[in-house]
Amino acid sequence: MAQFVPETFRPLRRIEYNQLIELGEFAGEKLELLDGVLFPRHASGVEDFRPLRRAEYDRLIELGILEREKVELLEGWMVPVSPIHPPHGSAVEELTHVLIRALDRRAKVRVHLPDLAVVPLEDHTIAHPHRAHLLIEVADSSVRYDRTVKLSIYARCGVPEYWIVNVVDKRIQVHRSPVGETYTDVQHFERGQSVALLEFPDVVVQVDEIIRG
Repeated sequence: MAQFVPETFRPLRRIEYNQLIELGEFAGEKLELLDGVLFPRHASGVEDFRPLRRAEYDRLIELGILEREKVELLEGWMVPVSPIHPPHGSAVEELTHVLIRALDRRAKVRVHLPDLAVVPLEDHTIAHPHRAHLLIEVADSSVRYDRTVKLSIYARCGVPEYWIVNVVDKRIQVHRSPVGETYTDVQHFERGQSVALLEFPDVVVQVDEIIRG
């Protein structure tokens, strides 16, 4: 996959960069902050940028810096999150209701970014989950990112199943069997059809219940 450079991104500000340095981030690295982007010194172009790492992004959240901002970390860039329109919100609500009820005492359902994550019954008080049974993105205007950048990230991390709930085309695109940065098993489920979870095959989701109208 070609290197991802977003059309718009949220720059890292100088004061935030300095705060991270004071907290011990970037130790041993010779970096420069140019136009809100980290670069190793003497970098020759944007392709040499130094991605913001998850631990550094989480530290910004802990400091309260991103508290009022809707951004997510994609391939080292802080990217604005698309506004949530009614069809998107409705699909997330229905999925949450269906999955929590069906997976009671077997798995946890987390709602945020990604839109939904089905994760093991573990204690996540100190750290975010390190693995997931299923990740779901509800897509409208974000569908391009969901089909490319996010798909690549999830496959690379070994997520066994990834759904894109496309509220525009009114279908659920199911990705399974991750290999490298892609999935080798891709299926589409239209309205009137149903899809069972890979790791919980007794849990069946009706497309019509999730995507209405």
